Amino acid sequence: MRLLKKLFLSLAFIAVTTLGTTSANAACKVHLGDFDWDSANVHTAIVSFILEKGYGCQVEVTKGSTSPIMAAHYDGQLDIITEVWRDNIVQMHEEAVNAGKIVELGVNTPSSTQGFYVDKATSDKYNLKTVEDMMKPEIAKLFADPEAPGKGRMTSCISGWTCYTINMVKHKVYGLDKFYTNFDPGSGGALDAAIAGGFKKGKPVFSYYWTPTGLMGKVDLVQLKEPKYDGACWTKMMAVVEDIKANGPDVYKDTCACAYVDMALTKS
Repeated sequence: MRLLKKLFLSLAFIAVTTLGTTSANAACKVHLGDFDWDSANVHTAIVSFILEKGYGCQVEVTKGSTSPIMAAHYDGQLDIITEVWRDNIVQMHEEAVNAGKIVELGVNTPSSTQGFYVDKATSDKYNLKTVEDMMKPEIAKLFADPEAPGKGRMTSCISGWTCYTINMVKHKVYGLDKFYTNFDPGSGGALDAAIAGGFKKGKPVFSYYWTPTGLMGKVDLVQLKEPKYDGACWTKMMAVVEDIKANGPDVYKDTCACAYVDMALTKS
């Protein structure tokens, strides 16, 4: 309850600092950017409610994947983003801040994690604790990809999320790509369904996922250990990620890779 109260007050602060008083903004129009995952949807809905009911604003919401939504925000087409995964887009976000295109409005969620997960039952049965433990043919068979004979499937981010490309680079650096596909589920809902469906059917689950989410409270997943987060390595890796996003996977260059950092989610 305290967390929800803090969240509500924090998001209300966006409206106050950005738009001022009701009387001064009776005819205000605000364009919010939203994403295709649950926590962002909740934050955007709260801000929309505050702006509409508390400030009499006309609110428009445009929803999409990370890359196009953030690009529109940096270009001035979207006024407010309520959940920014800053370290996943660190280069272009810092450039936008330094150029004065956007203003950061502080922390939304103080802690969030990302990583590669395996269902606990499979982790316990086969002693799967690290990404290295996954790199065996007999283990990959447990997660067989029906579209790629001979390989397992790791259900990843959707291609419009920067983490899809991050995971692609990690697969190459770690050697996971020799055993698994970095599978694009097509939507955030399909990613959730793949995980929940695996548990419902009693099948092994190997997937990227993050916290905080509602799904994490319903399923028992074990996060696989990766090389410890290192700022210099992350910066080097993200340069490769941004190059691939701009020019395609063929421009991949050898790099390092490490775990995602425990990240505070921000607003802008």
